[in-house]
Amino acid sequence: MGRQIKKCRIVIPGLVIALFLLGVLTVPVLADDPPAPDNMQIESAGVFRHLVEEDDFLLVFHYNIHYDAEQPDTPANKLFTFRLLDTNGIDYLGAVVPYAYYNSGYDQGCSAFYFPAADAPEWEQAYVLRLAGNPEYFTEPPTANYTLNTSDYSQMETAEENQTLLGNYVLEIARLLENNWDVALLYEGDMGMVLNSTGETYFRGSISALQIMAPQIFSIQVTSPDYSETEWTEEQGQSYEERFLGTWVGRGLESFGDMLHVKWNVITGILTLGAIVGLAIFCHWRYATTKPALIGGSCILLGGTVMGWVAPAIMAIITLFFAIFLGYNWFFRHG
Repeated sequence: MGRQIKKCRIVIPGLVIALFLLGVLTVPVLADDPPAPDNMQIESAGVFRHLVEEDDFLLVFHYNIHYDAEQPDTPANKLFTFRLLDTNGIDYLGAVVPYAYYNSGYDQGCSAFYFPAADAPEWEQAYVLRLAGNPEYFTEPPTANYTLNTSDYSQMETAEENQTLLGNYVLEIARLLENNWDVALLYEGDMGMVLNSTGETYFRGSISALQIMAPQIFSIQVTSPDYSETEWTEEQGQSYEERFLGTWVGRGLESFGDMLHVKWNVITGILTLGAIVGLAIFCHWRYATTKPALIGGSCILLGGTVMGWVAPAIMAIITLFFAIFLGYNWFFRHG
């Protein structure tokens, strides 16, 4: 028993010393920083508002993170971040990372910051857009700054104008990316130049809700229906009535109306109605049916209205007769 205790007194200190030496010798050595890009900059930027709601704020920018030699295996959305800083270059407003869609997010690309109206920064200020390496990977992160200037801000006032301007800017970036990536992102559709499926996938991932903010650059467009109540006026009817005002035709019709002590378009409206009735009688005599008169009568009615020869009230009466006649043929006449 005593010998075993003596052995333990010798072995235990030896184990402690061995473990200590093992810990010292196996201290991990920090890896070197990833290489800094050979070209790292914000190429351009555009700021737009009134897109989703009044006074909202969208900053879209075109960037480049390029390596001449072999690029890191770690994707760009882990190695780099975009930060929007206040005019002092210190206060933080927001941050995003590159969308790692093509080439792990390296080379040229597009990204954006969106702020709703309640959180929107002040308009036309010299904010600092900073592209920087992630401190988790870089001991001394590389940085590139871009200061917004007045020309970067939209001068348009309406939502439609800003949406058009935003769409044009995105299409411009898409053309540059096509050349840089050697990948088709656009195609000429029935509505003009729009994003193809690849372009839609990339830009919808890099700019959230882009299809709502610039629907005109998508082949399938999303719009909000107009629920406002239509205000009907007699302006168009009056323009028809005044078509021959001051001409020899108009003077002749006015004299004809004065002779009978009624408005001239009432007389021409009755004549138009007589022409329709006469056509119906002819069709019944010639074809044993009045249905062809519906087509010819409609043409006479519309032509007479456009010429100003049918008063709106007369047109309404004739249209009512047409509706009664159609109802009779569809629901009450058999055989």
